[in-house]
Amino acid sequence: MELKMATFEGAVTFQGNPVTLEGNLVEPNNKAPNFRVKRNVQDTVEFDENKGNKVFLLTSALSVDTDVCAHQLEKFNEMADNIDGNVEIWYITRDLPFALERFAKEKGIDKVNFMSDYQFREFGDSFGLTIRDFDLLARSAIVVDKDGNVVYKEVVSEATNEPDYNAAVNAAKSAAMN
Repeated sequence: MELKMATFEGAVTFQGNPVTLEGNLVEPNNKAPNFRVKRNVQDTVEFDENKGNKVFLLTSALSVDTDVCAHQLEKFNEMADNIDGNVEIWYITRDLPFALERFAKEKGIDKVNFMSDYQFREFGDSFGLTIRDFDLLARSAIVVDKDGNVVYKEVVSEATNEPDYNAAVNAAKSAAMN
């Protein structure tokens, strides 16, 4: 899939200041693009190889080493108990895999797959979530159904705010029932 790179100025703010997003604009009812991320330093995961009979809740954040981003990972891990087993949650940042592994181990994160977009930078570019000003990912929650279609997308308008956890989880549950 060829990316239609674009910039989106002012769609997201950071501490009230507009930032610029770059990448491909993917909206609900679009096919989810393929991308590669790192599960750890040696293991590359390709999204298309994982799609099929599962629903994916893809959530992105700036850095796990900030309070809001850390809480986002912990909250989705906590909420995973109430989601159908056919839903897989991926938490994606541009943190190094070492930092994500350390955090997950320290906090007992065991229900969310943490992935790093640091090497390939394909997730952010594929979904229009790269904050050009910082080369980090915008905070988002995206649900991809079993057919590979985006059925829910929230890009949090203020990067220091949290996503709507309930809306994302409910969208994932709904997609899993179909």
